[in-house]
Amino acid sequence: MKPLRIPSLLMAAAFAASSAAAASSSPEACAPSGKLSVDEVVSGSHGKTGSSPNENDVVFYYACQALVSGHRGPCDHLKSLIGGGDESEKCPECPAKFWSPSRICLDVYRDMSRTRSDAEAALPATKARCVEFLRENPDDEFMQFTDNQAACDIILRYVGQPDKRTPLLVPLSAVKLSTAQVAEAIRDEKHLLGNATEKECRALPDHRRQRCLSAVAFRKAYAHKDVKLCGELPLCRALMGAGPESCDVYAKRIRENACAPAGGAGAPTQ
Repeated sequence: MKPLRIPSLLMAAAFAASSAAAASSSPEACAPSGKLSVDEVVSGSHGKTGSSPNENDVVFYYACQALVSGHRGPCDHLKSLIGGGDESEKCPECPAKFWSPSRICLDVYRDMSRTRSDAEAALPATKARCVEFLRENPDDEFMQFTDNQAACDIILRYVGQPDKRTPLLVPLSAVKLSTAQVAEAIRDEKHLLGNATEKECRALPDHRRQRCLSAVAFRKAYAHKDVKLCGELPLCRALMGAGPESCDVYAKRIRENACAPAGGAGAPTQ
């Protein structure tokens, strides 16, 4: 719930290393009939010297895959593709600007999972599952509490009401949060519940804008049980159970960058 600032220097270095590893040209892979995979592009094993993939596209592609699969595995897989994580994964209080791509991916996955859970009025549905969820996510500083049982009582009592539950959870937090962080956490949770206008969402940084727009669209799509109301938003479609093809928008852009002339730019993210 802290403001996530894409760690440009860290990610640029990782993706630059991947591009450097892709020293030889492979026009066959970039032909319309080619089978260039996203993993090959991100790891730099695709044998094509092109533009580095857009950082947000890569993070959101693997977060989207995690939502489709229902577990964090794709985000952990991203870590292996670009050479590991960073020390911030062992340091919950480290500034978000130093987070690794895989950690941001995991943060997106958790945020959007909570969006779906709140829509289903279950975060998760039972106290036992809630406690289990908190234990499964020890590296998420906003899910660390001194008393998981008491935290889950509050979480389940105030599903969909971040302005009520967040202040009550603060005294139980294992991480000291400032007044500003609490206020920001409440605002961000409202965005994740879909309680925002499109104008408010579009005023946010790209990585948060995508989550906000997806949550707003998902709220409508879920209420009407109609995935078409997601439009072309991949995260919304993944939450609605549209399957792996939900993530194709990101995959397409990542492949296009790999096959573009070096230094070229891919389409911007939504």
